[in-house]
Amino acid sequence: MMNKFSYRGLDDSTVYYSNDYAIQVLNHRSNLNSLAEALIDKGETEKASKVLLFSLHKMPGFSYTL
Repeated sequence: MMNKFSYRGLDDSTVYYSNDYAIQVLNHRSNLNSLAEALIDKGETEKASKVLLFSLHKMPGFSYTL
């Protein structure tokens, strides 16, 4: 999810996303959160931290609205 997916423009606060698209973005963020949670469960906290920081960098909350 971090190396092969493209998160184009999700960090641009000037872009408007429809509710339908914004829901898809929330699904992507949820998937990354689930990955981080699984890594924490395995004791891989450094990797989990990288996943969460990646998620916040690529999909900050201000760039889409519901």
